[in-house]
Amino acid sequence: MKGVVRILRTTVRIGMFLSFIVFASASAQSQEGEIIIVLSDTSDVTVSHVDANAVSNNIFGLFSPRTETLWFCLDADSGFTVNLGRFPIGTEVIFFLHNPRPGYEGTFFTGPAERNPDGVVHAIITEVGFQTWQIEWEDWLGGGDRSYDDCVCEIKGDLLISPVGVEGKNGYKQAVNTGQLLLNQPNPFSQMTEIRYQLTNPHHVVLRIYDMSGRQIITLGDGMYKPGDYIARWDGRDEKGEEVSNGVYLYRMDARRSPDTDGFIMTNKLILLR
Repeated sequence: MKGVVRILRTTVRIGMFLSFIVFASASAQSQEGEIIIVLSDTSDVTVSHVDANAVSNNIFGLFSPRTETLWFCLDADSGFTVNLGRFPIGTEVIFFLHNPRPGYEGTFFTGPAERNPDGVVHAIITEVGFQTWQIEWEDWLGGGDRSYDDCVCEIKGDLLISPVGVEGKNGYKQAVNTGQLLLNQPNPFSQMTEIRYQLTNPHHVVLRIYDMSGRQIITLGDGMYKPGDYIARWDGRDEKGEEVSNGVYLYRMDARRSPDTDGFIMTNKLILLR
């Protein structure tokens, strides 16, 4: 890995620099940015370098719940991965990108625009796979060309990515207030389990079962639902009606105001034991 020595030598300096930054609270009018919330304290969160297309050798790192420089974007090899470990449920994970180039210098964060010194969103988070998202960064103070390709990384974990403008400035609490995926009962189960969920606003809901490798097993619901309490039942069979093997599975609810808009995602685990 190139640049490891440089990363180690600058970790303390960057940490000291970031310790003086104070976040401004996101206003209720904020319509941009996504926050990253931990949904499980039993699985690791990892982050990987994907690509960099910038003049500046930007510094990427974790800001909260601890401050840690992770890599220099132009030095890092594609696929270089850091295991961040586990965090308490409800923790917001905040990443930073620091551009050291004179005239464009600035430190930017995931989340609402109000966190950044120029009031611009500098990180866009896009789902690219099962429990996998890309963070795409714009590194110029003022927003630059808004290409969001200056540094690209990938995060994996049991996470909620909540659009600030859609679900409010506190994504985890607002998501729960807007809708909630409850624990299935019974768990473990042998013949049938019930998955309950609640909606306080109309949402397009997709509810699916996955195995632990991310392979889709079955879709239990896909459509627009009015506010209310709902129950989906799973009998341990796949889309073809064939019984699946014993083990741990994930059930995942993707709820959006409409199929093409942002919303929130919640995931829980269940155990099939015949």
